[in-house]
Amino acid sequence: MTVEPIKLRISTPTEPILPGRGFYQLEEDALYVQIGLFSARRRFFSYLENERIRLDLDRTGRLIFLEVAIPRRQWIVDTGLYPPHIVEPADIRWLDFRAPIPEPILTANEPRTTLRLTFSSDPPARNY
Repeated sequence: MTVEPIKLRISTPTEPILPGRGFYQLEEDALYVQIGLFSARRRFFSYLENERIRLDLDRTGRLIFLEVAIPRRQWIVDTGLYPPHIVEPADIRWLDFRAPIPEPILTANEPRTTLRLTFSSDPPARNY
């Protein structure tokens, strides 16, 4: 079974960009990241998932929550992993709700405090 690539719409942001904050739950060996603030306008509507990753989306296709159910000890260490120097603001919306997503490759910095999820073998063209 071939899984289609994730379909996104990327445009200029129309609202302030809210930071994402996450935590690693030791008892469950899972990473949970809330993206922005929950509000009456940003409630769960749908999701994209596979066996070990879940992306929760609001009604407009914005990411509001991310769950990674892959133990931190299994993340591949990349000593050259650093946040990108240039990160462009963007309004990113997922277009295929409830579609299966490919298994990502997870790479982390040495202390495993930064995690990158890679869904494609193509090099990234931009950073948002």
